[in-house]
Amino acid sequence: MADFSRQGLKKNELEDVVLWAVNWAKSNRQLFNGIAGILAVSIALTVFFFIRYHTVRERANDKLSFAQANFLQGKPQDGAKILDEIINQYPGTTADYKARLQKAEYLFDLQDYAGAEKAITPVIEKGRPKTVIPLAMSVLGAVRENAGNYREAIATYNAFLDNYPEHFLTPKIYESLARVYEITGSTQDARSSYEKLATLYPSSPWAQRAQERIAALSNNPQVPAKQK
Repeated sequence: MADFSRQGLKKNELEDVVLWAVNWAKSNRQLFNGIAGILAVSIALTVFFFIRYHTVRERANDKLSFAQANFLQGKPQDGAKILDEIINQYPGTTADYKARLQKAEYLFDLQDYAGAEKAITPVIEKGRPKTVIPLAMSVLGAVRENAGNYREAIATYNAFLDNYPEHFLTPKIYESLARVYEITGSTQDARSSYEKLATLYPSSPWAQRAQERIAALSNNPQVPAKQK
């Protein structure tokens, strides 16, 4: 009986609230109509911007696919032009950051390291999309390494390892970090990085190369690994 009584009380409370709302609306019709109008406009604007957002995103993604197709077809200049259009027309979108990543890789191949770093840095600074950030950090590290900015490259590689210890690019980053340590004469740091690589990824090509470099460092610590 107590349960039925509680349900009855809840039902009565709800009816009281509804009745009060109806009476209030009748007594304050002008104010009620104003509030209802505002709500209607707000809902309409929300729907409009939602539809517009998805339309813009679809257009940007279509352009990104077209740019990638140009690269695959051996027309990199045309692809790069489309990437610039995406970056300029759709700033802050996922397509923008993906376009920046691909543009940085394109400029890297041209050995335009300053341009590549300029293209990729905003992706890391904005911190989105999450799936692109480790890729962007990998590219940035390689850009800085090949540009001869070894201190910055080491910082970028270490930041990657701190934030993405289980990413599929992690063994590559360990190898790159060790290589830069070798280039800068930090033999002990290089050896430590190679040892971690060999320990974390045993029976892998990464581990085999790491063991080879450890042996080379032991025999002749003055000979650095080849830059890639």
